[in-house]
Amino acid sequence: MCGIVGLIRFDKKKIEYDEIKELNDLIYHRGPDDNGIFIENNVGLAMHRLSIIDLQNGVQPMFHSLGNLVIVYNGEIYNYKELKKELQDNGVIFKTNSDTEVILNGYQFWRESLFSKLNGIFVFVLFDRSNKKITIARDRLGEKQLYYYLDDQYLVFGSEMKVPMFYNKGKNKLNLNVLHEFLNYQYIGGSEAAVKGIRQFPEAHWMEISTESCQNTILKNYWNIYLLGNNKIFQGSEDDACEEIYRILTDSVRLRLTADVPISVMLSAGLDSSMLAYILSKELNTSCKYFTLGFTDKNFDESNDTSKLVSYLNLDWEKKIINADDIATNFPLILNHIDSLQANTAQLVYYMVTQEIKKNGFKVAFNGNGGDELFAGYPTYQADTIYEKYKVLPSVIKNLINSTVEKLPPSFGRVSLDYKLKKFTECPYFDYLKAHASWRTIFSNSELDDLFSKEMKSYLSSPISAYDRVIEQILNYNSSKLKNVLISDFKAWLTPMLPWVDNISMSQSVELRLPFLDHRLLELVFSLPDSFIFKGWKLKRIMKKISKDKLPAQIIHRPKTGTHLPIGKWLNHDLSMISDYYLSEKVLNKDHLFNMFYVNKLLSEHKQKKKDNSFKLWTLLIFSAWKEKFSIFA
Repeated sequence: MCGIVGLIRFDKKKIEYDEIKELNDLIYHRGPDDNGIFIENNVGLAMHRLSIIDLQNGVQPMFHSLGNLVIVYNGEIYNYKELKKELQDNGVIFKTNSDTEVILNGYQFWRESLFSKLNGIFVFVLFDRSNKKITIARDRLGEKQLYYYLDDQYLVFGSEMKVPMFYNKGKNKLNLNVLHEFLNYQYIGGSEAAVKGIRQFPEAHWMEISTESCQNTILKNYWNIYLLGNNKIFQGSEDDACEEIYRILTDSVRLRLTADVPISVMLSAGLDSSMLAYILSKELNTSCKYFTLGFTDKNFDESNDTSKLVSYLNLDWEKKIINADDIATNFPLILNHIDSLQANTAQLVYYMVTQEIKKNGFKVAFNGNGGDELFAGYPTYQADTIYEKYKVLPSVIKNLINSTVEKLPPSFGRVSLDYKLKKFTECPYFDYLKAHASWRTIFSNSELDDLFSKEMKSYLSSPISAYDRVIEQILNYNSSKLKNVLISDFKAWLTPMLPWVDNISMSQSVELRLPFLDHRLLELVFSLPDSFIFKGWKLKRIMKKISKDKLPAQIIHRPKTGTHLPIGKWLNHDLSMISDYYLSEKVLNKDHLFNMFYVNKLLSEHKQKKKDNSFKLWTLLIFSAWKEKFSIFA
């Protein structure tokens, strides 16, 4: 696990040591244990290492024994021991016990066939010195990321977007093409990024590019999530499916225990992390330290529920209770790590809990991300079912329902019932996939029309979001409605979220491992009949069935709450100074992007408790802070 950077000059100018070191220093926090730099004429590669496997010998950049290949690599290959044995059986000789050398030798032996053999989280860059080509590959779901800028003069890349931003300092212009998407969903998906010209390397792809010219670049995928919906249907019974899911999930956890350092776990009261805790403590008999974040606001605090699981499984547990002062104190530090522009409030939770994990001396933490997307755990799946009936109601009845819902007073709690109902009834779409995407929006497209200034509207093209792009792709495949919805959430919700999960945890030099994202598990679940996954009203139907003889009933049947903070209340009180500064016209609207009358209306409604506009205001606040922090201009 580490962070990587690189620079290739197509004008053949030699890379200077200080030039590549300056880029590498930007990601020191990702790997404070070691660092390395490789320069050969117009090619510069560098890394900072967080030592987790083969602590003494996994030094990078690493060279193949023939001297032709050089690698810098960020991630972990969980099945590297199995691949190493396969290579040794074919006569390949190893000098270390590191997974880095397995990639290096594996690529020499299998070339691009290697990528689909890997089970892990990774972005690696291989330089073939003999043919002057760079090969880049990224893991299937994008748990590790790479941002790059490419033109006919140079290619610059890094594990964080701040690397190409820094190299292009003074030229970082807001990408207006994706502003809609960020304000819709609090993130930017797909290949574009928030800064014009910078791109996100696509997950499940590999690229080959000459170090002598940016022409004739090859970009191919080696795994396709869209095809999973067409998998051959599982032939066994539901009980057989439960056994197979549990077997693969347990093996996924076992593989992710591969480390030469102690393991910790981010634990909530949710079903996913609870299942991981059960497998680790009871099935695999593994000693881990468990960490939970709680809040002084009892309406948001889950730590008491988590304590019941801790007692049931007899876990070594530590909880940290935070308040708004903790967020205000850490906010300037958190800003350093939102360079890719993400506004999900869960970032604050991840920052605080991984900070505590680091203080306790851990470099690795398990997390339950992906379980909701895999097993239909979000209330949005229930909304899809209701909407199929709601959308065909007579207009007079829908209008009556809408007017009644609009009068509901805001509760300023977690994603509250009034918020859900208002979001549900404002949906303008008849298509089920577009309706599903709309449940997740922060600003709807009609609200964005009110938000943008007149000047801004003249520059904006028709909004296209990650969900729009995914829906267009899905139509090319013959999957069921449920599988289509699950795929859309993986591609347009989870995958764009994973970069901030990595950036925030790695800001504390903590690697997160996500057992629910093992590709073998996805391939199995997407082969199951829809009724095994979601039927009627029951979320996580099959996972609850698997858990019934393993976990307490109050954990299994606990309503989905999500990772939320009392931001709505804090914006009106403890965080009001931060809010007032970043949402002021002077700071937020420096480039005249927004209609400040509408922004002030959102603020006034929120402060007077007429509406809960917390998600909207936080999204604008983060955008404003990001622009100022990273000197972005429109």
